[in-house]
Amino acid sequence: MAEYRAIALDFDGTLADSPRVHRLAREQAYDALAQNDERFLKSAERDAVLAIAHRLGTTSIGIEAEILRRLGIVEPDANPNSNATITEVAGIKGELYRAIAANGLPSNPGAIDFVRDAADEFGVRGVAIVTTASNAEVDPFVDLHGIGSCVGYVVSRDFRGGIAPEQLKPHPYQYQQTARLLGMTGILAYEIAAVEDSPGGIVAAKFAGLGAVGLATTHEPGELLAADAVVHDFTELRGVVLPATSHVR
Repeated sequence: MAEYRAIALDFDGTLADSPRVHRLAREQAYDALAQNDERFLKSAERDAVLAIAHRLGTTSIGIEAEILRRLGIVEPDANPNSNATITEVAGIKGELYRAIAANGLPSNPGAIDFVRDAADEFGVRGVAIVTTASNAEVDPFVDLHGIGSCVGYVVSRDFRGGIAPEQLKPHPYQYQQTARLLGMTGILAYEIAAVEDSPGGIVAAKFAGLGAVGLATTHEPGELLAADAVVHDFTELRGVVLPATSHVR
């Protein structure tokens, strides 16, 4: 097992329990739409699809499109960028989600204590958050949970004026930039532990040369095997990344 000197933490599904909030916002959007369109009414089928929504794509509009396809609300070949129903649903759901996120998203169990201990272990400038989310989602979370003094860098979609969509994870660009900020490029990048809950995030970290630990919060462990190690929660993560401080607060 590698001995890490810095850590780069994914946000959605890793630090933040955002899938739960996405589902809440999506259910509220569908309930509102169902008042005038019975296709959006609550049903066992709707519940089953919304429960796995976080696994159906990597972009918000793409996920909404796939949900609507599976529910038979739009045609299988409907274009997410031009279909009026898809864009309407994505707009309503997105507005509801952003309203919740503006007050700070809930954290996954053990995440906040882990960040504090990581800052003690690696120093503040050895801790980064790397995410396709915006600062408008990350900043309220950091403030709500009081970890601003524990995070040295945030490489979000807004990094340095905004990252082009095609360079967001699963592209390695964000992790390449993180390695530069941490001063650990080239072979030293492998001493950065990237903690990711999705296969795409793990691929991005590995292609950038970082070590990768899969955190099975939103995907099954078997889907994260491209990582150097797979853990189920932050307690197990401590033993892999913070062996010197593997106690639980």
